[in-house]
Amino acid sequence: MTIADQAGPLLAGRGSDLAQHRRLYGDMPAHDGTALARLLDESGLTGRGGGGFPTGTKLRTVLAQRRRPVVIANGSEGEPLSAKDCTLLTVNPHLVIDGVLAVAQATHAAEVVIVVHDAQAGILRRALGGRPDAARITVTSAGDRFISGEASAVASRVEGGDGLPFDRTRPIAQEGPGRRPLFVGNVETFADIALIARFGAGWFRRLGGGEPGTRLVTVTGDVGHRCVAEVPVGEPVGRIIETAGGAPRGSVALVGGFSGGWIGETDWDVAHDDSALSAYGARVGAGIVHVIGPARCPLRFGGSVLAFLAAQSAGQCGPCLFGLPALSAAFDRVVHGVAGPHVQQRVGDLAAAVDHRGMCHHPDGAAAFARATLAAFPDEIIRHRNGRCHRP
Repeated sequence: MTIADQAGPLLAGRGSDLAQHRRLYGDMPAHDGTALARLLDESGLTGRGGGGFPTGTKLRTVLAQRRRPVVIANGSEGEPLSAKDCTLLTVNPHLVIDGVLAVAQATHAAEVVIVVHDAQAGILRRALGGRPDAARITVTSAGDRFISGEASAVASRVEGGDGLPFDRTRPIAQEGPGRRPLFVGNVETFADIALIARFGAGWFRRLGGGEPGTRLVTVTGDVGHRCVAEVPVGEPVGRIIETAGGAPRGSVALVGGFSGGWIGETDWDVAHDDSALSAYGARVGAGIVHVIGPARCPLRFGGSVLAFLAAQSAGQCGPCLFGLPALSAAFDRVVHGVAGPHVQQRVGDLAAAVDHRGMCHHPDGAAAFARATLAAFPDEIIRHRNGRCHRP
């Protein structure tokens, strides 16, 4: 059986051993920019970092620019509930490198950078050290804040800036902070590019359910064991939770991380793809499923998330600097049951005030999470108002 016949090709790697990698995956074919963009269009690959933008469209945008681009593989993984990128870089660094080189060669890149945390930098450098074809790749340390993984923040860090999101008049695929076009993609996206370049668009589409491909999903919380699982896109949420040993009866799942939404266990047969999850205010995002069991309070958890998001603001614009602390404080009043329904309205008004008004999408995610949490737990809100919830 070859890797092309296996259901989980992303996590089938064997670490930094290049000979094993090549025996498992075979040689990497060369594609020029036009051919690779067409292949990615046909595959239906979208970004795996949370944005979900079509990868072929991004590549064609970069190819259309006059200046040679910078190719950046983003392994920053600022979302606290996510471990998929560090797992992929540990298990299969060469597949990420293959995808990075494919894009670099297709775009005639002027610079190639992989941004990772220090814990993965060692295994990545060992993998690069055995590959003469990868000598041009630079490894850069990721920032340690939630917003450090945002595409423009990563671009700023690579270009020698402060590593914070910046206000963009043009997409960074057209012009980044150094005026060069940037192809910024999540490390999982680059690994998928390497697979599609080898095995074709049709093969990639057949891996998925409702949408093409597989996804790496981090399953945490009140489950049998926390894990990173590779699953077909469109796998039912309940089946994903089962890969982590299942959850207690009466649990709820936060799907999509700190900008996601909630799904009760009676609806865990919903497909893990954006079209199905949107009905619940949830999204695939960076591939996060976090389970809250009946012994924990989801409303208190929601309050802690919003406090964290307010503290992680870059402080560069009004919606983050003033709006998110106010949103967190209003939500905290709901959690502590100190006021009536008008406080819920206040949360909704503040969420609307920050939504789509920031320099980056950080306030949008916080607003979406606040709205989704209020909508998901009306009975819990009443319980708090009546002083009947004593769970942590």
